[in-house]
Amino acid sequence: MYKISIVEWDNLNEEYIKEVYRLLKEQEKKVFDLSFYEGLGEEPILEYVQDMVENNLVFIVEDTQAGKVAGVFMLEDLRPYKDVVLYAKIHCVISKKYWGKKSKEVCEAFKSYLQRETNIQRLIAEIPQNAYSLIKILKSVGFTHEGTVKKVLVYLDKNGNEKLYDEMLYGLDLVTEE
Repeated sequence: MYKISIVEWDNLNEEYIKEVYRLLKEQEKKVFDLSFYEGLGEEPILEYVQDMVENNLVFIVEDTQAGKVAGVFMLEDLRPYKDVVLYAKIHCVISKKYWGKKSKEVCEAFKSYLQRETNIQRLIAEIPQNAYSLIKILKSVGFTHEGTVKKVLVYLDKNGNEKLYDEMLYGLDLVTEE
């Protein structure tokens, strides 16, 4: 069983802040560049997480049986129109303990939450071409490939050399036509 909570900075306890940062750190090579924060202590980390929370919609998915954070989801670039949100870009970080079959459960729980509790119509995921595991998870919860933007992402390879990657665009309709 999973519990989804919207993260608000004023209600975010220190344990969650550290857990969010730890999850981001797990994914650093793939998603985030956190090297700037190494060795700087707690304050810059708090500022980083605070900026992320204050400028985006951030959700924590908690495994209520284990009492652990299973994942963090962030929605950005929300496109409102009248009384709905046409789409939002989604980013997710799943704890390593939930990789594999449980990652689909975590994503399904978040998807169901959005369908029940929000007026968001679609989700858009922008994924590096080599993020095979993430693409597999997204497809398993209903995302479909909608396009490719050629050579727009810069990542370091295992030798520290910059490499250009394509960005894959995946979409998911949260509202079904009746």
